[in-house]
Amino acid sequence: TGRNHSAAGPSSPGGGGDRPPTTALSTAALKSKSVKFVRKNVRPLLEPDAENPFDPNVARENIKKGYDRSVEEMKVAASRAKAKAEKTMEKVSERMASELAYASSPSKSPQIS
Repeated sequence: TGRNHSAAGPSSPGGGGDRPPTTALSTAALKSKSVKFVRKNVRPLLEPDAENPFDPNVARENIKKGYDRSVEEMKVAASRAKAKAEKTMEKVSERMASELAYASSPSKSPQIS
């Protein structure tokens, strides 16, 4: 039992002891990175600052303006597409009418009867 114990002793702390520190280290590094990221990028948006105070009402207005602008752009694009489609349909119907007229006139049609 003594020999068994000494053989198991070094291997289990060695194998088990090696891994957790590295994961703990990487977790700590990730944590500090994420904290730095939040401090740099997110917190300025949430906390009012002297030169650029964050005002939820202003933010709401800006979001609404952006939304309204995109809605207007979509309406304009839709009306353009509609106008284009109508023009195309007019051209197509004119062409069809002229081809129909050409085909139905017996003098011009090169059909073999």
